[in-house]
Amino acid sequence: MARQTGPRARGPYYFKARDRWRVVIYDGEGGQRTVYFETEQEAQSGLEHARQQIAAGVLENAPNVASALDAWMADLERKGRAESTLVMRRLEMRMFLGLDTTLASLPRVLPKLVDKRRGEVATSTLHSNARAVRTFVRFLRKKRMISHAALEMCLDALSDVEAPGRRSKAAHRRDDARRLYRVGLEAPLGAAGVTGVLLCLRHGLSSHEVLRRTVADVDDGGRVLNVWSKVKNAMRLRSVVLADELRPRVAALVSDDPHAPLLGRDVERLNHLDMARKWLREVYAGICREASVAPLTIQALRRTYGTLAVEQGVADRAVSQALGHGDVTTTRTFYVRDDARHARDDRAAGAVLLGTPS
Repeated sequence: MARQTGPRARGPYYFKARDRWRVVIYDGEGGQRTVYFETEQEAQSGLEHARQQIAAGVLENAPNVASALDAWMADLERKGRAESTLVMRRLEMRMFLGLDTTLASLPRVLPKLVDKRRGEVATSTLHSNARAVRTFVRFLRKKRMISHAALEMCLDALSDVEAPGRRSKAAHRRDDARRLYRVGLEAPLGAAGVTGVLLCLRHGLSSHEVLRRTVADVDDGGRVLNVWSKVKNAMRLRSVVLADELRPRVAALVSDDPHAPLLGRDVERLNHLDMARKWLREVYAGICREASVAPLTIQALRRTYGTLAVEQGVADRAVSQALGHGDVTTTRTFYVRDDARHARDDRAAGAVLLGTPS
């Protein structure tokens, strides 16, 4: 049987090591590229799309994101960018744009890709993706791979993707926070990522504090979690007494190796902290979808904790210590909504007028 020549696509194949499906596209000149998909159905759809492009001669004549991405990576490498940065940029482009998207069609399909991504990931992840795409399309224009008009169209499609911003004090509504917490508690005990998100919401831990915990940090049979923060103040080490409903979840994650990450192999295989944070944000976004809640950020979970605590009458200083802040001003400025303090003060004033203890 004669060997087939010319552009062609093969697949889908299951890639067990990465739990992904892949489609291999050959350019007919000895080169090939692999496109990864989350599910077999998406891979089959991608295979059909690639074959349609081959039949139309698109792969032979039109440059695509894959070839442009190789040029961008080579340019970043020449500039001395760290390997971890290159890995993250390639991952963001692959997840956002798809490697077989042609540069000619990019301005037209980018708005649809933004809308699709908006419903799939957390706000902070979408912002990170959009920022990388902006840098990428500016590189394409600099190398004259796209026109100035195409660049403007791409930037317009990304213009409404704004950074969450620390000063926005974004926090979940009370009903949304309750639904998030309830859906998270319904997950299996061994769901490490879900437990990490619940720790952020229930105890105000940061993503760094959650992801850096090891089995040795669990004390008293899962009742206490010792938290080492990256801050340089008196709250660098604090002991968090876990809520009753979270103790069995944390105890279920304890293994025989005291140096193993508390969240297990999911964190251990993501040896770069930024990738681990991205994984935790994706878990959080999945909980939000199941709870029918608009996703915000992991920091928003800390703000939700701080706001609810102050609203219920907890002193600002106590909330600041629970969040690991050395200065209560940081807590008041960035982590507690103003209306929470107003509600607490109003309730105290009402108690005085009614003659009841506050």
